[in-house]
Amino acid sequence: MEHQERSCYIVELSSAAGGRKWKETHAYSSLEATQRAARQISSTPENGLFVILWHGATYGIWIIQQGQIEGFTNLHSYTTIQLPENPVWHSLGDEEVRAWAENAARAGDWEALDKLPLRLDWEALEVKLSPLRSHLLQPGEEIDIKGTISAQYGSFEQETGTELDRLDDVSGELSQ
Repeated sequence: MEHQERSCYIVELSSAAGGRKWKETHAYSSLEATQRAARQISSTPENGLFVILWHGATYGIWIIQQGQIEGFTNLHSYTTIQLPENPVWHSLGDEEVRAWAENAARAGDWEALDKLPLRLDWEALEVKLSPLRSHLLQPGEEIDIKGTISAQYGSFEQETGTELDRLDDVSGELSQ
């Protein structure tokens, strides 16, 4: 069977903001590993996720069924943010968030922007992700949907091919 006929979920985070091109993919065959990858991205504020989302990054989950794109879910609308000294969680597009971020950027406070806590509402998102059909993508395999998305099983930075902290699809444990 061609690897192109495989099924998987691909979490994509990509941006060309400020001239810096970045693309990482996390391709897994279970909802549990996909959830861990998506939550790992959103729960690590030091990675500057808010800044790249603010600049229009692609952040979403592709559903690939037997080599065909079944759908794409934008994670922006499932991600909330907490501003300093404010216990309320806000949507990324909230006017208060935008005003705070613009003020911090004008002041050059990039560290504050990079460290804003983000939260992914997996419970609301999970109902949008259909179960995968047979012929699941396996470790060591790649999938390439020409002109749209390509990924290797696991977590990789696409420009250099560097493997990121990988989530094991069976146990869900992080491995290097």
